[in-house]
Amino acid sequence: IGSLGGIGHKFDSDMDAQVIVNTDPGFDQGWTDGDFLLALMLLIQKQARKHYFSDLLKNENRKNLESSAKEELQANYSEGLSQEEIQVLHAVFPGTYHYLLERKIDNQFNSLPEDQRIDIYHQTILSCLREHPEFSQFISEIKQVYPFLMDSNPAELIAECFPGIAALGSKEALLKELSVHVQKRNKKHLKSEGSTGESSQHTNNEILENLKQSLEQAHVIEEFLDWVASHCTKKDINNFPQLLKMLCEEFPSSAKDLEVIQIKDFENHSKKALLDSSCALITNHRNIFSQQLESQTEYNLLIKIQKVEEYLTEKYPDTEVHYFLNILRRMRSGDHTPFLVSPEGSQAYSLMLNDFLLNPATMIAGMTPLPFGLPHHFRILAKAGIFEGEDWEFDDGDQNSENKKALKDFPDWGHINIPRSFFLKHVIPIFLRESEKVSHRNLPKALLNCWWVEMLLLQDPPDQELTSLTKLLFHPENRRFVVEQSEGGFVEEILTLEKEYPELCLDPWWLKFSEMLTRFKDPLIQTEMIFCFAQHMRLQSIIEFETTEPLFVEKEAAWRRKAMVDFYKAFFPEEKQKKLLVGFAQGRDDVANYIEKQLKTLFVQSMKRVERHVCNEGRSKSLNRLLHHLGHTKKTEDNHQQLQQFLEPLLDSVFQRVPIEDRRVLNKLRNKIPLNALEKIQARSIYLDHQNLKKVSEQILEHAQQDKTKLHFLENVILKSRVQVAGDVLENVIFKYHFERNFEKKTHQIQLPISKSLSIPRPSVIIRHQPKSDLWKFLAMVPRTGTKQASRGNALEMFEANMTEGIARCVFSGYIGFTTREMTSFQKEAARMATPVTNNPFASDDALNLAQSIQAFFQPHSLSPSEVLQNLHYVREIFMVCNVNRFMNIALIIRDNLGKIFVIDYDLSVIPYKSRNNEVIGEEHQPPEVFFNRLKTSKAREFFLKEVGKLKIPLDLKRPPHFGFWINTRNFKIPVNSKYHRIYLEGIMQSILPVEGKFAPWSPYSPKIEKTFDEIGKKAIEQHHERLEQERKRREKELQRVQRDSRKYLDKVLKERAARIKELEG
Repeated sequence: IGSLGGIGHKFDSDMDAQVIVNTDPGFDQGWTDGDFLLALMLLIQKQARKHYFSDLLKNENRKNLESSAKEELQANYSEGLSQEEIQVLHAVFPGTYHYLLERKIDNQFNSLPEDQRIDIYHQTILSCLREHPEFSQFISEIKQVYPFLMDSNPAELIAECFPGIAALGSKEALLKELSVHVQKRNKKHLKSEGSTGESSQHTNNEILENLKQSLEQAHVIEEFLDWVASHCTKKDINNFPQLLKMLCEEFPSSAKDLEVIQIKDFENHSKKALLDSSCALITNHRNIFSQQLESQTEYNLLIKIQKVEEYLTEKYPDTEVHYFLNILRRMRSGDHTPFLVSPEGSQAYSLMLNDFLLNPATMIAGMTPLPFGLPHHFRILAKAGIFEGEDWEFDDGDQNSENKKALKDFPDWGHINIPRSFFLKHVIPIFLRESEKVSHRNLPKALLNCWWVEMLLLQDPPDQELTSLTKLLFHPENRRFVVEQSEGGFVEEILTLEKEYPELCLDPWWLKFSEMLTRFKDPLIQTEMIFCFAQHMRLQSIIEFETTEPLFVEKEAAWRRKAMVDFYKAFFPEEKQKKLLVGFAQGRDDVANYIEKQLKTLFVQSMKRVERHVCNEGRSKSLNRLLHHLGHTKKTEDNHQQLQQFLEPLLDSVFQRVPIEDRRVLNKLRNKIPLNALEKIQARSIYLDHQNLKKVSEQILEHAQQDKTKLHFLENVILKSRVQVAGDVLENVIFKYHFERNFEKKTHQIQLPISKSLSIPRPSVIIRHQPKSDLWKFLAMVPRTGTKQASRGNALEMFEANMTEGIARCVFSGYIGFTTREMTSFQKEAARMATPVTNNPFASDDALNLAQSIQAFFQPHSLSPSEVLQNLHYVREIFMVCNVNRFMNIALIIRDNLGKIFVIDYDLSVIPYKSRNNEVIGEEHQPPEVFFNRLKTSKAREFFLKEVGKLKIPLDLKRPPHFGFWINTRNFKIPVNSKYHRIYLEGIMQSILPVEGKFAPWSPYSPKIEKTFDEIGKKAIEQHHERLEQERKRREKELQRVQRDSRKYLDKVLKERAARIKELEG
């Protein structure tokens, strides 16, 4: 998915795939009235259980049922899953969990006394039938299904279940329903305004009299007529002329307005209501059976997918493999894999992910869904087989073709028209999710995604549908610059490339890039957008680094490679741009720092523009509502303008940011209920926001001088005017938390490339001493092109650092190759100046050995979503490097559970030590006691804890870090064969700093060492020989077993062959 097959497709791209499973039930025949009646019964049953569970059960009983369902889920579906997945199993298998929970609710519901169940059913039937007036003709059938309705008076039952139809029966019934409608409307109006007070109760006559005096009389009656039309059948619409006549007689002042009303409008309302009702029943029926099927398949599917992931990871060890299980039913509604289940997942994108990624992928997957442009109602009815026959079949375009398929047999991937109000709620969560990618070396791609979101929000006309990438894929000619026949702004370059390479218009990423590039007019954004897209394509693979010219491409080369060369010529005409691109690809520190700062600045600016727009939406709504409520007493236009001028600056202070926190935390603070870790993060922001809101409301209340207006009413008006942030509140809070704290590099943190496209092994790394800084300059023998081919090129400067940090940075940046195919060599040049740093004996072979040890110790890191969402932060691994920067220096390479890597060092030479023998001056040929007697002191452990503490990352003893070490052997004079020096020193290190237990490095206690260091080292060599001997015996025994089995197999084959020959001869 994503760039597969497009210009951004790379042979070593990550393997990301969505496994989409269709669990929708199929229908052999179209639905009949009987099917709809069955669907109604299923809806009533579901709503009755929901009402019982949500409204009648105590909170404790609800939690017990949920816990019981989770326990059963874990008992039956945990095998083969990780401990982290088991902890969130209800999110991993949501269909199975809800199925088990509903079964438990059903069992408990059925154990209720019959009278109580009948009462619940009675209420549920009434509420369901009110929303489905088409069932008024099936009252007798419904009574047969629910016998307790037999005693009900038919007229009363019609009035209760179908108030819209009852209103058409007589003038008295009409006015009664009108008064009920007005009363409900008033309550709804008060609620929308934020008032918590109850509306005063009036009799029907009083309500109607008040309506006759109201200035909104005609508007209210029209709303009532719309409600009646949507709550009656098509047949009942024929009675509307008589209905209008009765209303004109009752409300003569509105007669003129009512007389111009078209009956056709009400017919459309009734038709839409019928479609809504029918589709709701079909969808509910479909979901019930889908959920049952999911409970039987989710677990087995996930296990299969994990096996495929394991196989592919083993087969392609250098490739990241991510497979996502997605149920089509949930995907249609935008319910995708949450971050809690997978670090690559998120609830932020919702339906946008379908349009950005999944819908375009159907062209690659070869799965033909229902056309995306079909109306929502039509799609649902078509899947139910409502439209049957030859007129409702698809073919391959040939009228005589027999390859025809009925509409109901195509999978329904949902619609692509995303409402602007829905999109508005998701823009901030999308930016927060993309900000998390920034710290994981995906800044260029994250910025491209965010610019697309900004373009939809700020540049698409508010009265038109949002630009759909899926639609553009089918109709690239609908891009704005094509429709408007724009000139300039790279339009000519884009059209030229597309004419030469038509395949570009089938690439979603190209369509996204070309549309954004021509819409954004800021030259800086355009320049950096081209740079980001170049990283997406890995454009450096076609550039000759020495000359910055494109490589020669043969005519027979793939279209993608030729297109990249032409792209480079068209979009990088200036030498300055070329050198910047090449310098970044080579890994030069100065260029990388400049680019990273530039892109991060643009990311923040884009996010601020989007947030400001969302704030302004809420501010405008709040201002209008306050002016409407407070402006009734302002008789003149001048007073109204003065009120607006007073409110605007106050509202500006309230709408400075988009709050994403869960305001339920405020209730916990008020009631002094303990907060969890994530709630503590939110507490301060929520409290300050509440105080600011309260202060503004008090100022407005003081200025308004209205006794009837209450403080909490004003607070609710402002609160409900804000754009509600969608997505998952836990994800939003934690992404924002890490965005604010991790967007910029921390002290001692290793700087990694901002794009994975730079992680290319260098053929050779040169280490050269810098006399001015007394640091080492790391240069790379970069290939002449940006490919992974090990061709030699120029030695180009990358960065300066001390020896340990430099080697670690090369390893974690992907600059070192460890395979036979991509092996990197080190060349340490002789220093021109003698210092303690240059005098320290450390050769090129040692650099490679240290790099290999770092690579082996730090296994690939996988972010734990549950730890992130719980705001757990701790030291995960510590690798101690001894005597590499200089003699007596300890460097610690530390990685936390979020994947951040730090290097920090300290000096042991400040610890006093009296040697029994005379110490050798210098860094070579030192007796081991000189170093280890200092290392074993409590002072050395204090230094260790102090340096780790500087990073402000907790050492969690419940999750002790994985500890390892590497020691430079060239500093010591050791009385054993040189090939055992490392084993000798590692034995001593393990006795002083055991990797676990009460004497672990982070413990303040040092182990008591009774033997001499020489005895410990030689004992380690003996143990090494014993292990080798044991391994030799094991291999020998295994070889004997293989030989024995081979002989048995050979004897068996010979006997079978002899038997076969004998059988043939006989």
